[in-house]
Amino acid sequence: MSLWRRIYLEHRRVLLPLVVFLVANVAVLALAVLPLRQGVKSADEDERAAFLKLNEARLADRKAKENSAKQEQAKVELRKFYEDILPIDYPTARDLLYVWAQKTAVASHLQYKSGILDFEPVKESRLVKVYYKFALAGDYADVRRFLYSLETATEFVVVERVELAQSQVAANAQGPLSLLVNVATYYQAAAPGGTTEGTR
Repeated sequence: MSLWRRIYLEHRRVLLPLVVFLVANVAVLALAVLPLRQGVKSADEDERAAFLKLNEARLADRKAKENSAKQEQAKVELRKFYEDILPIDYPTARDLLYVWAQKTAVASHLQYKSGILDFEPVKESRLVKVYYKFALAGDYADVRRFLYSLETATEFVVVERVELAQSQVAANAQGPLSLLVNVATYYQAAAPGGTTEGTR
């Protein structure tokens, strides 16, 4: 008889319950504890995923609110620009350019030569562009003074083009400087069904 068989036969009253207990423990571990641990792990992962989604949703909500606030601010600023800065109609825009150019030329000691004032609608917009092309003459210091006034004007005047040339009065004698300036401004035309734009 082998040693292991002998030990089993002599101690089977103790060994048999131990073996049954061990098998039961292994069965409980395999059938209950491991699935529960897997379920807890899966629940933790789901909780982390839900937390990340919640943070993403909060971030998206905050960005949406910020964008909405920025759009509202942009609308307010645009309305203020149209109402407070742009001329309200064609006569106001025309007078702004003509009077501003004449006044600035006189203040700069430049001689006014000629000018053309006109307007054109801006494509796909209610804005109308009013532009003024005019010529001045004078010496260099006066031209510089005028250009400085042009750059620092508080009126909404857009400088589109400036040309400077030296005129000749005789074969070898140079005359005053000639300055050609294109400036523009804009106004918002009335909405369809409202009052019509001013005429030239």
